[in-house]
Parts: sequence; C-alpha cells; structure tokens
Amino acid sequence: MKQQVTFITLTVIAMIKRITYLIVFAISMSLWSCSEKAQQGEAALELLVYHYEHEDVNPLKVEMVRYFAENIRWHYTLKGEVTTADIESITYDFLREHIDYIYNVWQTSPYSKDLNFEDFKKYLLPYNACPGIGPNLTAKERGEWMAAQGLSSDLMSETEMIKKYNEIVSALRQNKKHSGQTYRSGLDDLSDTIFSDCADKAHHCIQNLRSIGIPCIAERNWCYRQLIAHHVHCAIYNPKENTFYRFNAEDTTSVPDSAGWNFVEMQNLCRLTYARQLATPYYLKQSCEKPVYPFTSPCIKDVTRRSYRTKIYIDTDKSHNLVYLACFNRDQNGFAPVTWGLVDSTHTTATFNNALPSTLYFPGISDNGSFKPKGQPIYFDVEGDSLVCHPAEFAVGHNSGKKERIVVRRKYPVKEATLETINQLKGCKIEASDTKDFSRVKVIGRLSDPLLPNRQIIKIDNCRPYKFYRFVSANKAEIKVSILRWIDGNGTAHKGETSNPAYDESMTTSPENVTQIAIEFASPTTVEAIEIAPLNADNGVTAGHSYQLYYYDVSSGLWIALATTTAVTDEIVFNNVPSDCLLWLSDRTTGREEMPFVYQNNKQLFLYPDLIAPLP
Repeated sequence: MKQQVTFITLTVIAMIKRITYLIVFAISMSLWSCSEKAQQGEAALELLVYHYEHEDVNPLKVEMVRYFAENIRWHYTLKGEVTTADIESITYDFLREHIDYIYNVWQTSPYSKDLNFEDFKKYLLPYNACPGIGPNLTAKERGEWMAAQGLSSDLMSETEMIKKYNEIVSALRQNKKHSGQTYRSGLDDLSDTIFSDCADKAHHCIQNLRSIGIPCIAERNWCYRQLIAHHVHCAIYNPKENTFYRFNAEDTTSVPDSAGWNFVEMQNLCRLTYARQLATPYYLKQSCEKPVYPFTSPCIKDVTRRSYRTKIYIDTDKSHNLVYLACFNRDQNGFAPVTWGLVDSTHTTATFNNALPSTLYFPGISDNGSFKPKGQPIYFDVEGDSLVCHPAEFAVGHNSGKKERIVVRRKYPVKEATLETINQLKGCKIEASDTKDFSRVKVIGRLSDPLLPNRQIIKIDNCRPYKFYRFVSANKAEIKVSILRWIDGNGTAHKGETSNPAYDESMTTSPENVTQIAIEFASPTTVEAIEIAPLNADNGVTAGHSYQLYYYDVSSGLWIALATTTAVTDEIVFNNVPSDCLLWLSDRTTGREEMPFVYQNNKQLFLYPDLIAPLP
C-alpha cells in the first residue's frame, strides 16, 4: 500500500511539474509569437523537451529539440502560393518520431559511425534540406521507403549507394506523370514531373540518404560564370577527412566529387544550413540596411572553393556595412549578386573573403533590398597567392560620346562543344547513287573548310539527277548535324524523313550515333547545293526573332535599352551605338543564353574568353 501511495504521489508531482512547466511557457510564449498555430508549434517543442527530460530521458535528444527550437523560425513551407512558417505546421508526433528514428540511425548506421554530435545535428538531424520544403516526411517514413527500394544495405559504400539511388529514382522519373497537385506531398513527388527541378531532387536525395545514416547537405550557386542558370546539388560529409564530396541528385553519371563543368563554372557556392550563420549579410548589415537577394536568409554559409580574400576601393555612406559583387545575369535585369564584403570604418574600401578571378564583377550596395551597382565594373587576376583588381576599361568607352555602326551575328559566344562538332564534320562527303544501297556511288562534294556555327549554303559540283543522296562521315565519326536540306537546280530545299532530327527545324537537335544521313527522292533530282548547320545551342541571330540591344551606363549603373528590331537575316545592323562600351543583345523571342560583348575592329568580342582570361 505504501508503494502504491508513493507511486501515485510521484505521478501527481510529475503532472504538477509538467503543468507548471507549460504555464510558465504559455506566459512567455506571447513574447515570441502571436499566431495560434505558432503557439501550438512552440508548445510541441516544449512538450518534447519535457518528454526527453522526464519520461524518455535522453540529454542528447533534449539538445536536438533545442536545436530545432533555436532555428525553426528561419524555415517555412511553400504550398502553391501559400507560405507557412514551419513553427505553425510542426507537430509533437512528427518531431518525436523523426528524432527517435534518426537518433537510432546515427547510433547504428555504419555510414555515421564517425560522426560526432555537433555534425550529426548539421548533416543528419534536419527534417528539410532546401528552403520551402517543410516537415512533410519523417526520417522513419523515408527510411522505410529506402528499405523497400533495396537501398538500406550497409554492404554498399556511400558511392555505390548514391549510384544505385540515382538509377532507381531516375527510372521513377521516366514515368512522366503529373498528379495534378500544386504542392509537394512526399515521396510520390519522385515520379511527378512538376516536382523535378534541382532543388526538389536534391532535397529528396539528401533526406533519403540521411534516413539511412549518410551525412549530407544541400549547396547552391545562384550564378555561373558564363551560363545563365543556377543550381542546387548534394554534398556528402566525410567526418574522417572533414571534407565534402559533391554530386548531382538523380544524375546517373554523377558520383561524389565527379566534378564536371557545372561545378567548375559555378560562381560562389553557399551551403544551405538549418542553423543560423552569424557571418551572413542578415547579421552583418546595418540595422536599417536590407540584405539583397539571395542573401536574405541567415541560414547560408559561403563555401566557395579556390576563392580569395581581397579588397576593393569603393565609397559608401555610413548606412551601409555591406558591398556586394554581382555577375551578369539576363534573368535579373542584368545583375546576379554572388558574394558580399564588409565595408571598413572609413567607408572607402570593402573586403571580400570569397572573390574569384577571371570574372567580371559589378560592385554595388543594397537599395532597400534591391541591388544597386556603384562604380566601375572590375575583374581580378591571380598574382601569387592573391588577387589584383583591374577596372574593366572596355565597359566605359561611351563616355567619349562617340557613336558607331555595328553588325551583330550572335548573342552568346560559340561553345567548345560546337567547335568540336565542327571539327568532326570537316572532311565529310556528299554522295549520290542510283541504287538505294549505294552499291554504285559517286562523291559529288566534300566539306574541305570548317562549317560556321549556323545555317549556310554549300554548293555542289553536280550536273545530273540521282534518286538517292547521303551525307557521310569521313572517318566513321559521329556526325552531329542539326539542319540538312538538299537544294535542287530550281532553288527548292528538300527534307528527308521528318522523324530524323536533321530534318526538323531545331538547331539544338541532331541524329544520335549516326555516321550518315540520307534522302530518297520520288524521282531522280539534280541536287546542286545543301543547306547545313552543325549541332549548336542556337545562339546566333535568327531571322524572324525580335532582339533588343542594351549598353551599360556606368554613371547610372543601369543597362540602357538602345534599340529593338526583328532580324531579317542572320545578322543585324545597329546605328548610333556608343563606342567601346559593354553591349548586350537579348533575344526576346526565345532562348536564354546571352553574354555581354564589346564591338572592336568590326567584331563582337565576348566577355569570356575574348575579354577576360579563362579560369586559372
């Protein structure tokens, strides 16, 4: 009887303590949030602390809950056009299941055996990996899904696991279905075409790998040096080496640290953390200064490889602690901020910890949260272990007041892949025959000169009709031809089978793994020329497209629209263009790849590689 009374007494005491704990929290809760749902989220966190302090006693789990409590305010869930703070959607049951499961994974998985508690919180514990994708799946749910896919074996290395994961999920994506949902629902998104951008892929990959104990995190670059794009990828953490190995989710050719152009060409790289980072514009700014996008979140950490600490001279007023460096980006009015620097006490210089060489930068400040260029564009060269700053003199020539007539043929430089394709096509033959199997064949033409990276007419020395013609590789190499037309003596252009990409109207498609492209006429026809284009990114001027020409005005820090016109041929003439200044030709009809250039000696010289040296 005494034992029973004691037990009841202890239970009552525990209940009183718990109630008292919640009353105290309820009184202080209003200081942090006035939302009823946020109050429920806060209550869930406090109940979890109590649970791990008094019921399932585990000091580390208490710290895990506090880690969430300290940082959840920075995270949100995006459903369609509705944004909900995670503190308003988080529940006691969700967090408890998630914490209990991922804690057990950390303790038992061979993938996380070398992971200390601080790194566990960073690379295994979080319920999300990318902003906007909130708490919709626990680690337990993901772990069970991974096991069902055969992805829970501890006999595989991390690289083998990732390779198998990418293959399985890539196959799911091939279903190409769309459920009709407008927001992420969970693992069903893996076979839904609408949720298949790099952020969705990276988020699911990271959270699924975490559910079996592989420590990883998302990293993002908001700009490339040359390409008009941004990207989110995955990074696995190796605790023994204190190193991260990067790869692309759902890419069957990508394994950790496989590199590739998309990693080399990245501008500054930010790790997407769950916890706040004090060395971010969010905390470094003046009280009245708004950070510019994409540096509005405190949960980012610049982790750019091969970057340098450097200083530039720039005058700012005392209301600014920060200066930003932006790269060209057509999708953001010409500017994409990529890194930040701190202003000194005299407000005449700014120091950057993560600047890159061989990149045109537009220095600027925040104008109520918008990027505002300030001063002349610059670039850096590497000298020894440091960077040397150079003013981009080619960007300011319009101050002279001189005007000129220019002829433009491209909006973006020719890519290396296109140049390789052109080299492979050199020496290709044009053959004619009266027999379908070309048992009797005559060579009527040969590509002796390199092709141009656009449509062109090649004349053929042929004066008799044939029924069968073909374009043939000279050395059995793959021929990548995007456009091929057979022109008869009347000037009529003929196409072969429409299923062949060489006979469609796209400059960006070509037949794959072929060494010849043929055509069969209904009756013998005299072909006197071909129209041909190598496979390319369609960045030349195209007849029928609308174009706008801009020039960069240093005094205002703006791209000024100079003229708009529709191309009639594969070149455009513009008159009264400011001399020796930075120009930008934008295709308003289609396409995205565009790069600033200058016009010198009747030629377009693009930023990379004509004006600024390649990456060292």
